[in-house]
Amino acid sequence: MTTSPEGGIACHIAMAGLTGHCVGSFAPNAYVTVTASGAPTATVTISGGCSAVHAPVAGQASSVAACNVRMSSAKSVKVTFS
Repeated sequence: MTTSPEGGIACHIAMAGLTGHCVGSFAPNAYVTVTASGAPTATVTISGGCSAVHAPVAGQASSVAACNVRMSSAKSVKVTFS
């Protein structure tokens, strides 16, 4: 998962699986694009502060979902791969 602007993202991913938390710091009222990339066969879903879904497409090298969120207050997004 990445953001634009980067905003000092720091992540901790559990050793036993693909779950974890990321924390970022952004300027008040900034618009942030959240992008999540998965394997070509994965459905990528972003939910929470913004939402997007990308289903696998034959011939694509990866599955990528992206959405925009305005940082008017503390926001949280969840990314899942299925």
